[in-house]
Amino acid sequence: MSALANQSIVLASTEVRMSALASQSIVRADAEVSA
Repeated sequence: MSALANQSIVLASTEVRMSALASQSIVRADAEVSA
């Protein structure tokens, strides 16, 4: 159980990081287009 819980926590944190990076790159692209 604990191993599975740790795995799901790691997956969730990586998903959060990926989505944060994606939104950051989208904001940068929008700034470049508007400029």
